[in-house]
Amino acid sequence: MSRYQYLEHTLRFLSPTTRKGQRNIVFILAGFSLLLLSLTSAWRATRDLIFHTGNPGHTIPYNQYEAEVLCQNQMRENIGDTLLRSHVDNHSSRLDNVSGIYRIYLKADVGTLRDYKEVMVYCQVNQYNKQLSYFKTVDPSKKPFSYADIQFF
Repeated sequence: MSRYQYLEHTLRFLSPTTRKGQRNIVFILAGFSLLLLSLTSAWRATRDLIFHTGNPGHTIPYNQYEAEVLCQNQMRENIGDTLLRSHVDNHSSRLDNVSGIYRIYLKADVGTLRDYKEVMVYCQVNQYNKQLSYFKTVDPSKKPFSYADIQFF
């Protein structure tokens, strides 16, 4: 087959004037469109998994440990150098699923190594905006629990 015959065959195959040529052009364009669509969607899925672009469906969830760290940092800032040690009350700390609030309970020793007292620290961290929304330090030896303290629970 000569070059001229090959070119003539190709033009006849893709000729927009014949019904067969029109159908062939439509199939080629449809196939090319499907190929582009599948490559685009595959790239988006791969890009979100590899590069972690921050789409809401692919964000790493905020967990209780991060909320505890935020509360401990706030406690260190509020109490200062008199803070000896602290620990999280894991039996009481929890996520309130309805409101999306982490309720964190800490116990801390405040004072000197020879003379210290235990204080209770309560804080709430919003799961969605990752901000501390409530912080309170209670010294059980100074005052009895009031209704406001009980209301926190």
